[in-house]
Amino acid sequence: MQLQGRLTDWDDKRGFGYLTPTGGGERVWMHISACQLGSQRPADGMLLTYQVQTDRNGRRRAVAVKPARRHARPRNSVHAGSPGKSRQAWRRLAGLAALSALVTAAALDLLPWPLVAVSLGLSLLAYVAYALDKRAAQRDQRRTPEATLQLFGLLGGWPGALIAQGQFRHKTAKPGFQALFWVCVLLNSLGLLATPLLLQRLAG
Repeated sequence: MQLQGRLTDWDDKRGFGYLTPTGGGERVWMHISACQLGSQRPADGMLLTYQVQTDRNGRRRAVAVKPARRHARPRNSVHAGSPGKSRQAWRRLAGLAALSALVTAAALDLLPWPLVAVSLGLSLLAYVAYALDKRAAQRDQRRTPEATLQLFGLLGGWPGALIAQGQFRHKTAKPGFQALFWVCVLLNSLGLLATPLLLQRLAG
C-alpha cells in the first residue's frame, strides 16, 4: 500500500531519516538507498510517497520512496538556523527557563537545595538519554524504551528532556509521546508547587 508522509530528522551525512504519515500514525525509518528521487537530494520537509516493508528482524522501514506530486519547498540542509530547528527553539528556551526557575526558587528558600539538585541531575541524565536514543535511531540500533524517557520527566528531569527534544528534534513528531510527556511535566510541577506547603506543615 502506498502512503504519503513528510521527511523529518534527516541526517544527510549518514543518509537516514524518518517519514511521518500525513494522515497520522507511527513514523517509519528511511534510508537513502530506498529513495527514487533522481538527482534530487532528500531534505527535511519533503513530501514523499512510500511503501512500508518489514525486515527479518521485524523492523519497519520505508521502501520505493518517491516525490509526491505536491511537496513543500525542500530545505537543502538541517544546519542551525533552518526552519525545522527554529520551530523547536522554544523547547530549548523553555527547558533553560525551567532550570533557571528551579535554581532561583532554591536561592530564595522556596525549594530545598537537595530537591533542586536532584532535578538538575535528572535533567542531565534525561538529556544524555535522549541524545543516545537519537543516535541509536539514526544507526538502527537498540533503542531506549520510551517508558524510561517518560520516567525521567516524571521524576523531575523534564527540563533536560525538553532541551534535548528541541536540540535533537527527537520525539517531537509523536503525538502520543508528547501528550504523556506533558502529563508528566504537569504532575511533577504540581509536586514542586506543593513542596513549600508540605515543608511548612512539617515545620509547624
